[in-house]
Amino acid sequence: GGVVHDNEINQWGAIILSSGAIANRTVINPDGGLHIFRGAAAYTTTVTSGARLGIGGGGLLYNANLENTATMTFYEGAKLGGWLDAEGSIITSGGVDAQGAFVNFELGERSADQDVILDNITNLNNVQRYSVEVETDQTAGTYLLAGGAENFDGRVTLYVGDSHDCGILSVGSCLDYNGKQYCLDNTNGVLALRIA
Repeated sequence: GGVVHDNEINQWGAIILSSGAIANRTVINPDGGLHIFRGAAAYTTTVTSGARLGIGGGGLLYNANLENTATMTFYEGAKLGGWLDAEGSIITSGGVDAQGAFVNFELGERSADQDVILDNITNLNNVQRYSVEVETDQTAGTYLLAGGAENFDGRVTLYVGDSHDCGILSVGSCLDYNGKQYCLDNTNGVLALRIA
């Protein structure tokens, strides 16, 4: 397994990391792909809109930014560490060990009519903290964060604008900030942020 630094994967390109391989500071451009297999790891990865990232069982993703319309797939036994800023789509096919990671739902480029960011929140195990980040001028509406949340009883930190920490939300609670109200809802197992 080798080590790749400061790599850019362009349209129709793909990199496959097998056991022992490491990728540092990778940018996956639209229609590009990165696949991390057992024993391989990717650190500080940016998945741009339209790009794909797959993490197989035993593979590790540490610090990543998932832009709107990008897709990230975690397979059973995959590992996550550090932080994950997610605006695109996260698909999980089984249990993922988040190893104390911070997971942030970014809503800045999203619209209220888009599907959930995370398909099944119960598949992410050992997340240290969830947060949600919105723009100060975010359009009012209900933004779907995660499915599989029937039994979600965690807390979500709310950030508005330039990372202003507005407080912590639990299901059914609301926070008022700068003339807007932000509420964390759970309807039929779908966790959502409602802005009014």
